[in-house]
This record gives sequence, C-alpha cells and structure tokens, in this order.
Amino acid sequence: MHYTTSALLELEALILVMQNNRMRFGDLLVKQSMGIAMGMSPAPTIANLFVAIHEAASILRFVGLFLLWLKRVIDDGFGIWLHDPDPAVDAANWEIFKAAINSGGLKWTFLPRGKKVVFLDMIVEVVGNKLETALYHKPQALHLYLPPNSFHAPGVLYGLIYGMALRIHSLCSRAQDVEAELVSFFRCLVDRGHQAPGLIPLFAKAIANAKRYLAQDPAFRARKKQEKLEASRRRIFLHLPYHPQNPSSQEIQDLWRGLVSDTALKTPLNRIENYNSHRIPIDQLVIAYSRPPNLNNMFSYRKICKLSGPKVSS
Repeated sequence: MHYTTSALLELEALILVMQNNRMRFGDLLVKQSMGIAMGMSPAPTIANLFVAIHEAASILRFVGLFLLWLKRVIDDGFGIWLHDPDPAVDAANWEIFKAAINSGGLKWTFLPRGKKVVFLDMIVEVVGNKLETALYHKPQALHLYLPPNSFHAPGVLYGLIYGMALRIHSLCSRAQDVEAELVSFFRCLVDRGHQAPGLIPLFAKAIANAKRYLAQDPAFRARKKQEKLEASRRRIFLHLPYHPQNPSSQEIQDLWRGLVSDTALKTPLNRIENYNSHRIPIDQLVIAYSRPPNLNNMFSYRKICKLSGPKVSS
C-alpha cells in the first residue's frame, strides 16, 4: 500500500502520541497504557475508526438479517430491528446480536427493544407509520445558561436564543413539543436572572427566524450554506478579550471598512495583488471575543499540588 510522506509523518506522530501519553495527577506522573486521552484532537477520529473496524467485521453482516437499517455517529448508533415471527428465534437472534456487539472490547448494557429510543439529543418514536422526534434532556442537566451579569458580549445572548429556537423547531416534530421546549427554555433564562420583558422580543424574532428558515426550499438552504462556507474561507479573525468599556465591535468594523476593506482613498485589501497577480483573499473581518478570567478561574484550584494536605502518592 502506498503512503505519502505527509501521511507517514502523521502516522508516526499518532504512534508517538498513542504510546507515550503521560498525565500529571498531583505529584504523580502516570503513563496511559490503554485507550486515548479525552480532549486530544485525533481522539474522535480514532474512536470512530475503532468502532468502524469492529462494525465492519462483526456487525454489518446482520443488516438484512436482524437489522433493517443501521447508522452510527462515532459511538452512538441507531438501528431498526427485524423481528422474527417465531418469538424463540427472535430472542435467540437478539442474544447473538448482543454478543457480537460486546465482542469488540467494550461491554454494553442493553435495554429491552421498543418503539421509542434516545439518539444523541433526540427522542425518536414510532407512531403509527411515521417517526416523531422531540428533544432529549439528561436527568442531570442543570441548564446553567449565562446569567445577565456575566461578562460576555451582548451578541452571545442573541446567538443563544436564535440558535436554540432553530434547534427546537428543527428537532421537534410536534407543535406541542415545540411550544413546551420554548416555554421551558424561556423559564430557564428567567431563573438565571434575565428579565422577561427583555427576553420576549428576542424570542419573537428568533421564532420568526426559525420558521422562515425552515420554510425555505432544502436546495436553497444547501446553496446558501455552501455560499457561507466559501465566504468563511475569505475571513480573518480579530481575537479580543471582551470589556464593555472597549470600542464596540460595530466601531471596529467601521474602522475596518473605512481603512482596509472599503476605503475610497486607497486600494481595498481584497484588490491588492502580489507578484503573481493573485489578489489577497480576505473580504471580511470577524470580531472573536473571549471572556476575561472570572471568579471561578481566580479562586478554584487548577492544580492538585497546590492543595494542602497529604500528597496524591501517599
């Protein structure tokens, strides 16, 4: 099999990372002997490949026999089971399938098969001859949205409400579930300290935006998405810590347009050519705010070695 030089270098880097991962825990330095460290860039890809290899070797042979349909996102799978008319044979098939799943090195807990299942952040249910979906919330979810006195740019709240409204309308197939989720989300924000009179107009605009977006033709949405993707390749980002007394993003954008991108006095940036007559592919400036350190950062221990008391090694 032929490998490019870059692929070989990447493979060597992965081997180095996988075989030599160290973690510091207090005064101990531990080498990881199995698995991969959470948070590493290649971790999702490696996990996906690990499951895919097992899936190809042991699971896909059941599609068309026990399974009508099977799809997977990393370690979250969704399948449709084909029942055998004989209950005894059907039960035996289920045991064979569970044993094949557990033969891949991970041990899974199986619940009884049913017409209602949780997949990712959705509840999918067979109702009559169609599938109906609703949002799923883990029992431990606290819905700790940003409070109004949090040191974040105002656009963060707008984006949160607009994004959540679109998510609710997209993933809930029943109108009563859409209304219930919107009301629950509204109450969560009020519980976090936001004022209802200020939220109501934002919710109204967000709901109208979600309905307008979903009413568009799918082909039109796909085309607009592709246009945004192409435009994203012609952006630069200005990263700044947010402070309400600093110049606003609107003021910075006005300066950008007046001095760089749309100036009438000089050649705009995207029309300047290099020695090979290629223009600079930058059309847009994006202000990317980061929050300053908060009280949690100031007072919470980030290193166990700073805690008083016995060492971890003891």
